Amino acid sequence: MLIFELFEARKLKTVVILPGGFHPFHPGHLSLYQSAESMFPGADIYYAATNDKSERPFDIADKAALAQIAGVPKGHFVQVKSPFQAREIVDRYDPNTTAVVFARSEKDKNEPPYAGGVK
Repeated sequence: MLIFELFEARKLKTVVILPGGFHPFHPGHLSLYQSAESMFPGADIYYAATNDKSERPFDIADKAALAQIAGVPKGHFVQVKSPFQAREIVDRYDPNTTAVVFARSEKDKNEPPYAGGVK
């Protein structure tokens, strides 16, 4: 049984969060979104990013605009305080009826998530 089938069997809404910096948004980031769409049919999928420009040049508006140009639906690139918690996204959903999945790229598979902080 695939994980999304388990969620469907329990009648849970699935939300997929793609945390990261996205400096700049590029085809690899779009590929991650498309993979999430394929793995979690019908899920709400969001990118979660901060507006921290202390070490990187792109602000949240620029990153969101690049994502939208690439085909990410408007409103699915969200400014958050912590991408690995993404409260600004998950708090929109009922925890009793929603499964939240955080997904990362192959490139980041050996990097630990920094819950409560930023990468």
